[in-house]
Amino acid sequence: GRRGNVRAARYAVSSLGVRELGQPAARVGRVLGLSTQSVLRGVERGPSVLATRGIDPKSVFRQQR
Repeated sequence: GRRGNVRAARYAVSSLGVRELGQPAARVGRVLGLSTQSVLRGVERGPSVLATRGIDPKSVFRQQR
């Protein structure tokens, strides 16, 4: 349902923000309105959320030419 999709999006964005952009979890949390603990949970679960949807984390921020 909707809540599950929102949760998955938070996990994915948390993971991308911390792992791919190198931002601190606390900063990602402030931007998303989440606690640091929620962001860290997303960092753990985000990669499987992205993989389930066929999204390669490395390609998300790759520049298009």
